Amino acid sequence: MKRVLRWAGKTLGTALVLTLVIVLLPYARDLLGRLLPDITGRTATVSALLSHRLSESTRLETLTVEDEGVFTATQDALLLGTVQTVTVHYTYRASLGIDLTKVTVTPTGNAVTLTLPETELLSDSLTPTRVDRDDFWYPLTEKRRAAILAEEQTRCRDRVLAEALANNTGRAAAEKALRETVAGWMEGTGSVPVIFAWEADAEPST
Repeated sequence: MKRVLRWAGKTLGTALVLTLVIVLLPYARDLLGRLLPDITGRTATVSALLSHRLSESTRLETLTVEDEGVFTATQDALLLGTVQTVTVHYTYRASLGIDLTKVTVTPTGNAVTLTLPETELLSDSLTPTRVDRDDFWYPLTEKRRAAILAEEQTRCRDRVLAEALANNTGRAAAEKALRETVAGWMEGTGSVPVIFAWEADAEPST
């Protein structure tokens, strides 16, 4: 009876150890990958490759926005009240992305960490599609027209960039675009994990 109990205990212990090994193996592999040096030097090679590629690049467009809008600008005169009303229908287009020259590359164990700057506006334009004017007493000049268009473009620019930063669409688009770009650069270099992080965040995105 004792032999049977010993055998059962030994079998149960072995099964438990094997189960723990199987469950913890992925975590152990990741931990060892971070603690042990890169024996093959592949991480250093990929890090140097990415640094070189980024230095050759400038900006990466990751998100485009196109909106249609309308605004009204008025001009008042002393005693006369409103002497000019201009209503402009327009199309606003913007390109968002990241400045690749600001991306930093850091070898971390057997992986490479890319630290990204925040999403920014790369270019934009506001194109009037229709202009309605009531300016008999105070005719609209080209200088005034350019000024009210520039003001509206600034408002659109601030709104689009704020929305992209607030709901993380800018970051998501930037990570997706950069992952695809990096995958192309790394083709044929072997498998090296690339971790994405943001300057303002402490936790990386793998």
